[in-house]
Amino acid sequence: VRAINPTTVADAWSLWLPRAQDGVIRSRGGATYKPGVIHTYALTMSARVLPAFGGRKVGALRRADVQRYVDELVAEGLAAQTVRNTVNALRVLLKWCVREELIAVNPCDGVELPSGGVARDNIMPPALAIDLRSWTQQVTRRFDLLPRAWRYL
Repeated sequence: VRAINPTTVADAWSLWLPRAQDGVIRSRGGATYKPGVIHTYALTMSARVLPAFGGRKVGALRRADVQRYVDELVAEGLAAQTVRNTVNALRVLLKWCVREELIAVNPCDGVELPSGGVARDNIMPPALAIDLRSWTQQVTRRFDLLPRAWRYL
């Protein structure tokens, strides 16, 4: 990957963000980025990606660098989805860099990401279960007080 322009990752981000917010840069399907997606990318970039790669030239970034970064995030104990979201923000930025001919190849392509991880059990806490049962009983009693003709409106 040879840089045509000596742009850093931070510089590329500062160019990408306002254009995406204005709808000039669009997502893969051609739709404008939703504000929530842009906000998530901004948080991810400022919290994780820019501290790691902000000063690096986009043309100097290699697949091995991104893979090492992924391995570090996994070793830190980050959830698999968090790691994937982090790399996705970088991938989107670097895909734009390819389109702008700042780099020839996206170094995120071919990076091995962690799988989904262990599914978490969503068990209702006992106190909430008791409250829910109480609420259900109250609704049922009130429903029973309605005239029979009103119950099926």
